[in-house]
Amino acid sequence: MKKLLSLLSLMTCLCLFLSGCGNASRQIAQVAVTLPPAQSPCAAPAEDETPSRTAVYALYLPDESGALAAVNVRLTLNPFLPAAGQLAQALLSYRGEDGTALPRQEYLALAGPVEVSCGVATVNLTRQALSLSREQLYTVFQALANTLCQTDGVTAVNLTVDGAAPGLDAACETPAGLLRANRTDDLSTLWGRAVAQKNALGSAQRLSQEAALYFPAQAGMGILCESRALAFSSADPAALTRMLLDALSQGATVLEGLPDLPALTSLLAADPEISGEGTDKILTLRFQEGLNDALLTCGVPRSALLASLVYTLTGYLPGVSGLTVQIGDSLVSSASPEGTYTGAGSTILFENSVIRRSQMSLFLLSRCTLYFADANGALCPAERDIPWDKTRDPRFLISQLTLGPRYYDIAARGLTAAFPTEMTDSDLIGVSWREDGTVALNFSLWLGTLCQRMDGEGEAKTVYALVNTLTELTDVTQVCLFIDGRQEGLQTLSLAGVFLRNPDIIAR
Repeated sequence: MKKLLSLLSLMTCLCLFLSGCGNASRQIAQVAVTLPPAQSPCAAPAEDETPSRTAVYALYLPDESGALAAVNVRLTLNPFLPAAGQLAQALLSYRGEDGTALPRQEYLALAGPVEVSCGVATVNLTRQALSLSREQLYTVFQALANTLCQTDGVTAVNLTVDGAAPGLDAACETPAGLLRANRTDDLSTLWGRAVAQKNALGSAQRLSQEAALYFPAQAGMGILCESRALAFSSADPAALTRMLLDALSQGATVLEGLPDLPALTSLLAADPEISGEGTDKILTLRFQEGLNDALLTCGVPRSALLASLVYTLTGYLPGVSGLTVQIGDSLVSSASPEGTYTGAGSTILFENSVIRRSQMSLFLLSRCTLYFADANGALCPAERDIPWDKTRDPRFLISQLTLGPRYYDIAARGLTAAFPTEMTDSDLIGVSWREDGTVALNFSLWLGTLCQRMDGEGEAKTVYALVNTLTELTDVTQVCLFIDGRQEGLQTLSLAGVFLRNPDIIAR
């Protein structure tokens, strides 16, 4: 009986215990489904904030052994601007505690922004840089190449002084071409190779170099750069010019979607001529009257061709700082941009009919990646040519999303806008950036109103067209969205927290 009572007592306790566990499980389950809202890592920007990013970068400077050594420096840069110009400024002005600096640093200064188009950076130094010997200037050139080819997708660097390529000799007769990063050979070896190139044309050899070629973009929007390895059989300026014109006429080999150019050398009415000396040379090109009709057939505005010519020829031919162009009996004295982002419809006047590189800078473009929707509801990347200094500007990229796909985009056939085209620049209240790679965007209530007309799929495409476009930028890892300063969400999609790049929504 005692055993029976003990057994009944034990079973009663066990039942009570199990009953208590069951209630606890239900309570835990009920708590688990009520999660706290995702917290935003940043506040809603009330205006555009000037961002800064502090990181360690390598500046390449000559050391005691005669090599270019990396000096790691902590720099604060603006992530919404191309880093190349900011790094070039840091390199030219750097003097460490041990006195490490570029040769004759007091003569080195930027004459303008470092332009970056499709991976090619052009550094323009002030005229004082000609106080350096050509070997010293070549050291600066290679130091710039090693330093700049670590960011912004820069793969090659071009050097000009006061808007003209300085060349490898004081007489400005032999071109230097483009330089790529070389972090293994010492400076004497590099200069020896450059001198060998200079001497190659005096023998049966050919001068093999990379040149920066600038091709007209679609619809007269501007010009884009592509590096090209070329082999020259003569240093004669006329021969070099013809070779560059032939290369332009052959078209781009890497860049897609560009209009064809006519056979420029066959349309020359006379050999190219150079007047002047040093870095003040003027190249004269005389074309047949038929050039105008040929350009019309190709769909290339004359202004875009002029920009292509002046950027290509002054960037490579030693000492050539400007062009004069004659078509038929008419000397070109002005240009009227047509499809450019800025200056369209205005007139550029050329003093004494000499076209300078700086006058055509509004034509320079590079490429960005935007996301639009396909017929299956997925997002597809499309490349668009935009001003080179806007490729990292979130506000400008969003303005391009609101335009929707354009006929001049690369890989944009059959796509439609995923971000509301009714949005305007004023509907983006503010943009900010955090060191952790978060871009915060604060939109007006209009975005929420537009999203109310969409279903869940449309809202997702809107958000991720934006997020995937911005996370194409280096240093941007996530996007934080606000509508009128709040993250209350859309109809079906919560805006709370941050959005990471979504590769699953991209069409395969």
